[in-house]
Amino acid sequence: MPKSQRSKPGPNATDSPEKVTAESTEPLSDTQTIMAALKRTEQCVLNKIDSTVTAAVGELHTKIDNLSRDLRSEISNVRTEFTKVVEDVKKENATFVMRIGDLEEGLMAMLTGSGTRG
Repeated sequence: MPKSQRSKPGPNATDSPEKVTAESTEPLSDTQTIMAALKRTEQCVLNKIDSTVTAAVGELHTKIDNLSRDLRSEISNVRTEFTKVVEDVKKENATFVMRIGDLEEGLMAMLTGSGTRG
């Protein structure tokens, strides 16, 4: 059989059960041609979807990383502010305790002083 009469399989012909073998003398039917074209189109669409999804996932990972970094920064800022507030409360508490101590001393002095007068 001459080579010119053999039909050449397409790039995805091995994927298709309707493929024409090299020994076949019949050309592809219209249905087989359409099916092969649809198979190639399907593969192109799937590749496009895959690349689009991959890009979208990459963008989401980037956004998640940025949000995580921002959140860690905000947590650190809140922790710093909270520590400052706690230190201020401790100082105010120490001042308050000192004032109570001073009042107790003054009160005791008044009580002991007034008790000896009467």
